[in-house]
Amino acid sequence: MRIISGELGGRWIKGGGKRSTLRPTSNRVKETLFDILGERVSGAKVLDLFAGTGNLGLEALSRGARESTFIDSSPSSVKIIRENIDHLGISTRSRVLQGDASILLRRLHRWDERFDLIFADPPYPIGITQKILNQIAYSLPPGGIFILQHHKKVLPEADSECGIRKIRERQFGETVLTFYKKRTAG
Repeated sequence: MRIISGELGGRWIKGGGKRSTLRPTSNRVKETLFDILGERVSGAKVLDLFAGTGNLGLEALSRGARESTFIDSSPSSVKIIRENIDHLGISTRSRVLQGDASILLRRLHRWDERFDLIFADPPYPIGITQKILNQIAYSLPPGGIFILQHHKKVLPEADSECGIRKIRERQFGETVLTFYKKRTAG
């Protein structure tokens, strides 16, 4: 895997290896995702949820994001993310948290942390629950964007009670990117 564009463009990052169960976002999907986001990435505070290798949060940092927080429950994934951060020399703009996504999202909410962009690529068989979708919505400021990567057979809720709505969807074979936006006040 490599960083596609930005200050770190062309640099290689570590993946999970041949025996890994990680499913990193392909360069084609990643490039389309960041083309759609465009200038929203510059200066953004990013959350990479179910981060795996940190692929999306690292790409965001390369493209000018202010900072990225990476969350994953797997010790081996957290190790890979930390190695990638060290290899790229971006530790001052990165934070890695290991644990259950729901618990860590609640903690971030208690700390009153909000993220301009949130990426989530949960394991395909598990998908994303309405509870986590609601917690993600609370972690977005008005106008914030949440991008969910999921299998085409998994149909995530388009809206939640806490004010996010589906604004766009792109399919790449079995993979779908669904974009949500937090409603602005009023």
